[in-house]
Amino acid sequence: VQLSFVGVEWQWALAYSLIVIMIFTVVSRLVAEAGAFFIHPHFYPCAMIWGFIGAKAVGVDQLLVLSMISGLLLIDPREAMMPFAATATCLTERVGAPASKTLRWGMVALVLCFVVTVPIVLCWQYQHGAVVVGDGWTTDGVPKFPYRVNSQISNTMDAQGVLADSQNASGLSRLSMASPLKPYVAAFAATFLLVLLFSFLRHRFARWPIHPLIFLMLDTFQSRMLATSFLIGCLLKAAVTHYGGATIYQKLKPLALGLVAGEALAGIITVLIGAIYYWLTGDAPPTFRLMPG
Repeated sequence: VQLSFVGVEWQWALAYSLIVIMIFTVVSRLVAEAGAFFIHPHFYPCAMIWGFIGAKAVGVDQLLVLSMISGLLLIDPREAMMPFAATATCLTERVGAPASKTLRWGMVALVLCFVVTVPIVLCWQYQHGAVVVGDGWTTDGVPKFPYRVNSQISNTMDAQGVLADSQNASGLSRLSMASPLKPYVAAFAATFLLVLLFSFLRHRFARWPIHPLIFLMLDTFQSRMLATSFLIGCLLKAAVTHYGGATIYQKLKPLALGLVAGEALAGIITVLIGAIYYWLTGDAPPTFRLMPG
């Protein structure tokens, strides 16, 4: 309904919404069940509709609106509500806490966060400028993506002589113009088949080392930044369980949790130092990143 209000035709609004639900559901399962606590999905509903249907059938104006919405909601979802809710539900079930009580206090915390953070963020952005309090990529690169791609598509369709026909079409009649992008469909099919193949091998062979989830996190910025740390952790866990057994593994778990807690504490201390620095000088403190992105 919201997409229809901004000019998106109903069939693309429906397809876009279903793909959004699919993306956030998959990301939530990755976070809650697979331990992928930091994931930057490189798949967007507008690109999927474009790839499977083709620009002529979708229409350049429709693609522009859908691309702008993707830029707002999906191009860099560093924080998303659904994975947090899924993780909270999973933890609640593990400790046997009442779900209703967790839900009530979770809603209180969510409302409180909105009340506190929204005015603060707006104040900082209007006082210092969005570029200063944000980063160059989200304030300079992301807003240009929809227009740059849309301009390229429009010029290509105009050169092919199909731009006018695409603009005059509407509704389900657009589907008769469908022309999937072969490289996109081939890449999607290859990845999909690899996921099925690796899933079969993982369930068929106990020592199969590669999880099919690797294809959902392939070549993302966060994955490249964290891969070495995960590999070291995996090797340490394998060595401890192989040479020390379950007893040593359980004894070393507090040490691993302490390392995680220590890094989080270091981040909190840095935030406090930055707040004091800003209060004393009025200038933004130097950037410190606890995690990439």
